[in-house]
Amino acid sequence: MAATYNRLLFVFIVSVPAAAVIGVPPLMRMPLKRQNMERLELHQSISMSAFNSAMGGQESLGRADVVLENKYNAEYFGEIEVGTPGQALSVIFDTGSANLWVPDNLNLSGHRAFSSALSSTYRESRTIFKIQYGSGPVSGVYCADDVNIGGLKLTDFTFANVDNVSGLGALYRDDDTFDGILGLGFGSIAEGGVPTVMQALWDSKQLAEPVFGFFLGDVEQGELVFGGVDPQHYTGNFSWVP
Repeated sequence: MAATYNRLLFVFIVSVPAAAVIGVPPLMRMPLKRQNMERLELHQSISMSAFNSAMGGQESLGRADVVLENKYNAEYFGEIEVGTPGQALSVIFDTGSANLWVPDNLNLSGHRAFSSALSSTYRESRTIFKIQYGSGPVSGVYCADDVNIGGLKLTDFTFANVDNVSGLGALYRDDDTFDGILGLGFGSIAEGGVPTVMQALWDSKQLAEPVFGFFLGDVEQGELVFGGVDPQHYTGNFSWVP
């Protein structure tokens, strides 16, 4: 029987090598925030063009939830922490790209930036990061630091510290609700061939399953679940396809 959804639920299975899961943390909920309707164009551009460019419940162990803030059912975003001590930044969780990037000091009103000088675990790199979106490029340099996502911690994780967001235009410049983008796509589309967040979480044995699922609230907060699916948001059974 196909699953019946309460509101809107998306489940994604990520293909990664099998591994034993030992000492994994319990389920935690992380809400998604929602952005204004007119920002939908930005989200669609990010998801589609980054992919194209790269190509040419019950609580249980090994799951973590991220609250997704929701504005007008158009764009959903949540908070992560980067560095030591952790610096809170808001990101869009994007299934159409596979890299994590956060802004350097962009001097843009309302946007929070990641300050490498304030992190004791920051490791710099001179390798250039570039990604092409439909509206233009975003670029900076790769680096490594600790990243905390809904209580799941990645140590010395490689991401990009960005100093050029011109490709996102006014939709980013005038929109202070999100600071960066966390890609949840397959590793095959990761710029620079760096590990993805999902691959790193699975390799570090923090997930019970290589799965994440979105619950998109209707004029309410949603959830992003890592490592499984929250049974509170559906009834019945899932039908799997290749």
